[in-house]
Amino acid sequence: SSGINAEYGEQYVAINGSPGFWLRAMTGIGCRPNEHLFFMKPSTKEFTELAAIMDGEGGKEPLKPIIQDELPFNETSLKEGFDKLKSRRAVGKIVFNMDM
Repeated sequence: SSGINAEYGEQYVAINGSPGFWLRAMTGIGCRPNEHLFFMKPSTKEFTELAAIMDGEGGKEPLKPIIQDELPFNETSLKEGFDKLKSRRAVGKIVFNMDM
């Protein structure tokens, strides 16, 4: 079980975090109370549990990803989106919308 509960407000969940985040999560040093590292093996059971957490099963609120930006899927926007990722200043996901 991941220990993630919507009662606690905004939560940061890393499914595959950076080495520094792994170190903080494993030692507890410098890890915030709303940060969680989700350990999983590539198995149906683990992906089913992750999907249940995302969908809010068990009477809990579904998790909602933070979206930094939604951009049209074109060359200019792809460059802009990847520049934001490389800057490491993006807070949330950058979504490329194929229908825009």
